[in-house]
Amino acid sequence: MERGAGDRKLVTGVVLGGIALACVFWSEVSLFLLVLLLALVAAGELMRLARVRGARPAPLVGLAAVGASYAVAYLQDTRAPEQFTVVVAAAIVLTAGVVLLRSNREGAVAAIASTVFVVVYAGTMGAYIITMRGMHDGFRIVLVFGLMVVLNDAGGWAAGRRLGRHRLAKTISPEKSWDGWLGGAILTFAVGVLAGVGLDPPMTVRRGLILATLVSIAAPLGDLFESLLKRDFGVKDSGRVIPAHGGALDRIDSLLFTAPLFFYAFRALSS
Repeated sequence: MERGAGDRKLVTGVVLGGIALACVFWSEVSLFLLVLLLALVAAGELMRLARVRGARPAPLVGLAAVGASYAVAYLQDTRAPEQFTVVVAAAIVLTAGVVLLRSNREGAVAAIASTVFVVVYAGTMGAYIITMRGMHDGFRIVLVFGLMVVLNDAGGWAAGRRLGRHRLAKTISPEKSWDGWLGGAILTFAVGVLAGVGLDPPMTVRRGLILATLVSIAAPLGDLFESLLKRDFGVKDSGRVIPAHGGALDRIDSLLFTAPLFFYAFRALSS
């Protein structure tokens, strides 16, 4: 990556991070609106790319179901996961109805599958962020989660840019390296230790270390998963909505992948 492009990416990342932190600190509503907006844009990006590959998802159903996932999470708090299956089931039924009403029903399976995939990936998986916010001491939990995932990504990018020599997954994402993974993991564990010391309750050092271990595995996997999708779609970025960063999905992929795991792991550690 050229130096100028890297500098622009860094500046944009700092600005985005500041906005995200402000929304986390401001209120549960501001966090809900920010994550919902990013998820809807990401869902739109995915469905656009699916159409490029020949699938014909049902965009209105997909966007409505993604929005419903976050609304359920906001209204139901920790009870929301029990309702996510209802959202997914409704998306399947409504998408099937849309496909049945089309004059050309070719590719019906691809249409339904791509729509439901978007609902689960950009919708219910990301909605766990809002569900975490509704937990007891939810502000601190979401703060730790967000810092772990974002700094894992930032540390991985910075370390990989300067030191990356040992390729992590060359055929999926040539820029990813084990050196970058280590840099991201170091920052993630630093957050875990500091959170355990300074945010008790609900965090403890033990919880921080366990959660940092999980994030250090799941966040890079989320990034690689999105890279796999983009490689299959034949694109470098999911969109162009964020200068120097690409699309919304490019920024929240690790958050989406890690949120359900973090929620259930924290709940298990607290029981």
